[in-house]
Amino acid sequence: MNSRMIITVLCILFSVCYAGALAAQSAPAGKFPVDYRIDPENVLQIDVYYGKGEKIARQVRVSSSGEINLSFVGDVAVAGLTIPELQKKLNQLFDKGESLPPQVNVSIEEYSMVTIMGEVKKPGAYPIKSSLTVVELIALAEGFSEAASANEVKIVHTNADGSKTETPVRVHDLMNKAGKDQNGYFLRSRDVVIVPKSMVTIIGEVRKPGAYPIKSYLSALDLIALAEGFNDAAASNEVKIIHTNPDGTKTQRVVPLYDIMNKGSMVDDSLLLSSDDVVIVPRGTVTIIGEVTKPGIYPTKGRLTIIDLVAMAEGLTKFALPNELKVIHVNPDGTKAERVVPLYEMMKKGSIDHESLLLYSGDVVFVR
Repeated sequence: MNSRMIITVLCILFSVCYAGALAAQSAPAGKFPVDYRIDPENVLQIDVYYGKGEKIARQVRVSSSGEINLSFVGDVAVAGLTIPELQKKLNQLFDKGESLPPQVNVSIEEYSMVTIMGEVKKPGAYPIKSSLTVVELIALAEGFSEAASANEVKIVHTNADGSKTETPVRVHDLMNKAGKDQNGYFLRSRDVVIVPKSMVTIIGEVRKPGAYPIKSYLSALDLIALAEGFNDAAASNEVKIIHTNPDGTKTQRVVPLYDIMNKGSMVDDSLLLSSDDVVIVPRGTVTIIGEVTKPGIYPTKGRLTIIDLVAMAEGLTKFALPNELKVIHVNPDGTKAERVVPLYEMMKKGSIDHESLLLYSGDVVFVR
């Protein structure tokens, strides 16, 4: 076959392709992930090299059925192939046994469109040119809104069989890592990125109870600060965090915030909040009756010991039996537990930090 015939055949081969193909910028070399698999609506750049440095270049769009149409060879199924796989396939199709067969190079010109929904400033559909990561898409959408749950972002991908795959992405964490770590989540044609709204609620003994946005990362301590702190009646060592699981069930944990704050353990994992968590700060009061100067009900104000409570009640009377103080505690199941505290002996030994001296909301201390 002479060179003029080769050129004629190649021109016929690429005379098709698709109506109204979009002109776009060339994909930077190596920009897209090498294991990316071609999707419908992708625009492919196909360069055919023949002879001595001669080239024919065409752009083709992958049809919704996952094919490109090339006159002379007809429809070629390309969806699901990687770029190296498609190049090999086309080279085999074009190899007609000539001593110097054409060589085909394929790159992705456009990855088509993706959609971002939810808590970003400009939700909508965006074209993918060359390649796009989830972090880059959020930047195109001008960033998160204040209520965005940036560590609970989802990428929903529609597979060839119509099924859907969800990939969770902790975008806030990605954005705070090195740039190369952001590139682990490339988007594909027709992907939908969902940024959920993230609110947590705090109720009970704080100055400003209500719903607050998480804003990517929020701990129970941060939330208390947003709510302008505990009030005087708060049981700050008995804070409850109620979390709703994906299956709708609820789990509850009790966090001793007063102790954590005084130990400086501000990065305790138990403090981290998730979207829709409810934080309850109970009212903390204890009662002291019997042989004290001022029996009554007193706020716990965080960590309270029997010694503290006796001091608030202005001390024992002369008739008190300081080694026979009784503490009555109500358990979560409603049962009651009693313990006798030898206060005088403990004070003589200097063991004032003993665990048995601690009081909890609802405790009743009886001084004989």
